[in-house]
Amino acid sequence: MTTESIRWRLIERESLPEAMFGLAGMQNDAASTLLPSDLSIDRVALGFDGKQRHNSYNPPSITVLDDRSAVETFSWLRTFANETSPMSQFGRVVTVSDWTLFSSLLAGRQVNVCREDYWASVILGEALAQGDGVGEPSTMPLSRAMGCFSTAVARTSFIYGSDIGTRECIERLLKLSADPRFVRRSVTSEDLIPAWIMADTAAPESLTVIELVSWVVNTAWKNHFNDLLGVVSPSLLREQHGLFSDSIEERVVAFHQISKVLMPFTSSASRGNFCGVLLAASAFLVGRGTSHEFLLRKLGRQAPTAFVWFGLLAAFAGPRTWDTHWSRATKGIERQVRAKFDWTDSVGSDLYWAEFTWFANNFEGSAVFATLPKMYPKVLSVEVLPGATCQLRLATLGALEVELRPQEPSAREMDLQSALAQIVNLAAKVKPLLDVTSQGTQQTLGLEEATAYKRPSRAKRPK
Repeated sequence: MTTESIRWRLIERESLPEAMFGLAGMQNDAASTLLPSDLSIDRVALGFDGKQRHNSYNPPSITVLDDRSAVETFSWLRTFANETSPMSQFGRVVTVSDWTLFSSLLAGRQVNVCREDYWASVILGEALAQGDGVGEPSTMPLSRAMGCFSTAVARTSFIYGSDIGTRECIERLLKLSADPRFVRRSVTSEDLIPAWIMADTAAPESLTVIELVSWVVNTAWKNHFNDLLGVVSPSLLREQHGLFSDSIEERVVAFHQISKVLMPFTSSASRGNFCGVLLAASAFLVGRGTSHEFLLRKLGRQAPTAFVWFGLLAAFAGPRTWDTHWSRATKGIERQVRAKFDWTDSVGSDLYWAEFTWFANNFEGSAVFATLPKMYPKVLSVEVLPGATCQLRLATLGALEVELRPQEPSAREMDLQSALAQIVNLAAKVKPLLDVTSQGTQQTLGLEEATAYKRPSRAKRPK
């Protein structure tokens, strides 16, 4: 929906609770445009869908707050109208600065500036990386893509088609990635930046698989990792002649050889990232495509970024190099990237960025997030910027799960259980013996009783 189809109404802060529940209605004086100067410290702008108007119930679809008063508004609602906190449960909440920036980016968006298939392949690589190599494209649920940092960047690139929006999205993702209230991932947003930059560029056309792999490795080294010295360099890939052999067996042997050389260097952050580039390139050369992605799974914990670079290589190489499982997963993820954006659409996010920032700055720990209404009990979904959402797992809930799991029995308890088990077994063995003895005694008594129960004859008295 374009901004022209939204009807705006300015209200005082004290009228927000009634308006949030759709009881205030939309007056006839609603305007078709919103100017930053219309807002003030005590005034809030409510946006209504002009096509959906009901006399008795008409809740707003979007709320725009003045940057100066956003903090006071969130605090006031939580204190005096707690039933309306968080505001995100009613609809999209943005500051006027975000509204001005992203609505202008939408208006000036360029056509065909984003390759959704590129981004879908990178997202699949990150999803595999975040699992430390556990799982595979054929069995991985597509919903896992919503928890990838790359998905938010891909959505930003698709919706706005601007470097300004992408940079803002990355800056906010860096804050989320560093927040200790969320589970730290194997691959951080900072680790992904080099791959994101390359995903938004065009690869040379008419290159063979070997030439394309060489171009990606050299470009990554030149632009992102050229400060590294030592054995970890593009020359290491060229020295493994078996990777360029026509024999698949020789290529597999060469992959294992280069992985043995690189593993000791994966502990360093930046050096480890370029190790991921070389490992991904080696695995891609083995299969001349995505068929040998499984070679990276044993190295998932040591070099998780290898999956991301493998996804980037697959993106540039194109569908002709994809196996069936990679193709199906990538196209399923691409549908999520291509979803249309509507300002009045508020489905899929637990908190919008403005309100999330307020919660994060005013409350310590993640307990406050655990009590908010959410789509999933252990996950918080944050709209990083309009249309781009990222799911994050709460760290304290994971610790709480560990506490709630059945504790391992102590040595004393195990000895006691063993002794009780032996008593039970002994009783089970003795019981049949007691039963047999009891039955035999009763039969004997019965016979003796039957024999003895004869009335004796009266003895004759002697004369």
